[in-house]
Amino acid sequence: MTEVKKTSPCIAGSIGAAAVGSVAPVAAMPVGIACINKMSKINQELKPDQFAKVNDAAEKVLKNLQLDKKGVEIVNIKKMENILPLPDKIMEMINPVFATGQGKNAFFTDTEMPGIIKANCVGVNKEKLPLATFHELGHAHNYNYSKFFKCLQKMRTPGMLIAMAMPLFCAFTKDTKPTEGKELTTWQKIKNNLRKFSPAIAGVAMAPTLVEELAATSKGNKAAKEVFKNAPDLLKKAVKGNRCGYISYAASIAGAVFATWVAKKIKDMAVQKKEEKLHNTMVGAKQV
Repeated sequence: MTEVKKTSPCIAGSIGAAAVGSVAPVAAMPVGIACINKMSKINQELKPDQFAKVNDAAEKVLKNLQLDKKGVEIVNIKKMENILPLPDKIMEMINPVFATGQGKNAFFTDTEMPGIIKANCVGVNKEKLPLATFHELGHAHNYNYSKFFKCLQKMRTPGMLIAMAMPLFCAFTKDTKPTEGKELTTWQKIKNNLRKFSPAIAGVAMAPTLVEELAATSKGNKAAKEVFKNAPDLLKKAVKGNRCGYISYAASIAGAVFATWVAKKIKDMAVQKKEEKLHNTMVGAKQV
């Protein structure tokens, strides 16, 4: 009776693939950071009186989109003190609320953050990144007036977890090869296919986020166009800033796909090398 071919675990390959797969997304970070810095620069180029115009326009958009009827508010998140022994740049990467206070982020939340912001509200630093408000109001409109886009918003966290898990899955599994006359089990077939299409799975898992972000950007730009009819310069800045934000999300998805591909590639190479070494050892033993 023939058996499915088994080999000893390739521990070093798994660890190496997991390590490199975890680091691979860093390749996309420069793009994201560059986009955020560009958004910040666009906002800081506003003149003092333009900050007031942008914030007033955002309040008009909130009413034009009838978000005020849903209880949506635009909350000014001011700069926060960093109480942790970490550089501000690191805090901006791990704490979106802190980043918002620094003028490096803005957000819509459907969950209350006690002492900071109520549920179903937009958080932004009005003195540092006011142009980002229009995009976030697009998110608010998606959440309050579209079951489809609200569903996509709910898929964001699960999708990110799946995308983050795929490099590790590829690092700690390997393709199972059948031997003579023995078919693979259902699980082995599923596992092999998951590994085969793992980069695509990582991308698809985060695709709903990209689609919802595009919708928020589109709605934000359309709303900005209505309130900035007599201020084309401000409209241009708002659209340019939203474009930068969208590119940063696209880069993060590309990073997840690349990380998965790298982890799979390294693990497959390590397994192949180990199997060739084992084969050569067995051939040598038979010859002796």
